[in-house]
Amino acid sequence: MKDIKSAYEIAMEKAEKIDSEADEFDKTGELKPLLANFFKDKISTEDLWEKLKAEYDSEHYGCAQEIIVDSLGLRTTDEQLKKRKEGILAIESLKEEQNSSRIEQYMNNVSKLIKQYEQEREQMEEQIKQRMEQDAQAQMRPVQTEDGRTVMKLESGVDNDTKQQFNKMIAQFEEKYSMKFNQYIEKLKQNL
Repeated sequence: MKDIKSAYEIAMEKAEKIDSEADEFDKTGELKPLLANFFKDKISTEDLWEKLKAEYDSEHYGCAQEIIVDSLGLRTTDEQLKKRKEGILAIESLKEEQNSSRIEQYMNNVSKLIKQYEQEREQMEEQIKQRMEQDAQAQMRPVQTEDGRTVMKLESGVDNDTKQQFNKMIAQFEEKYSMKFNQYIEKLKQNL
C-alpha cells in the first residue's frame, strides 16, 4: 500500500518548490544585466565566459544558458544564432559535466529549422503576392457607360474570402513551425 502523505509533508514539498523557484528567479535577475550586455554586443563570448567563471557559481550556468535559449525565435538571424550558440557552448565548458556535442547537435537542428522556415515563408509570400496580382488583373471588367462606350473598370482587388484564406494559410504555417521550434527548444533545454 502506498504511503499517504501528511498535510505537513505536502506543505513542505510545496515550500521547497517555491524556494527553488524563488532561487531560480533570483539567479535570472542577477544574470540579466550580464546577458543583456552579451545580447547587445557590448561583451564578447570570451568576456561572458570570464565574467561567469569569476563572478558566479556553477548553479548560475544552466540558468544563463536557459536565458540565452529563451532568446531564440524563428526570426533569429544567422548572426544572432551563431553568437547565442557560441555563448551556450562557452558556458557549457564551465560545467563539470559537459554535454557539448548534444547541445551543438540541437543548435544545428534549430538553425536548419529556422532556415527552412525562412525559405518556405518567402515562397509562400511570393505565391500569395502572385495570386493577389492575378486576382487584381482578373478584376478588370468591361463596363458600358451611359453614352454607349465600353471601358475597362478596375473593381476592388482581392475579395474577403481570398484574404481570409491567405490569413488562414499563414496562421497554419506559423503554427506548424512554432510547434516544431518549441519541440527543438525543449529538447535543447533538457540537455543543458
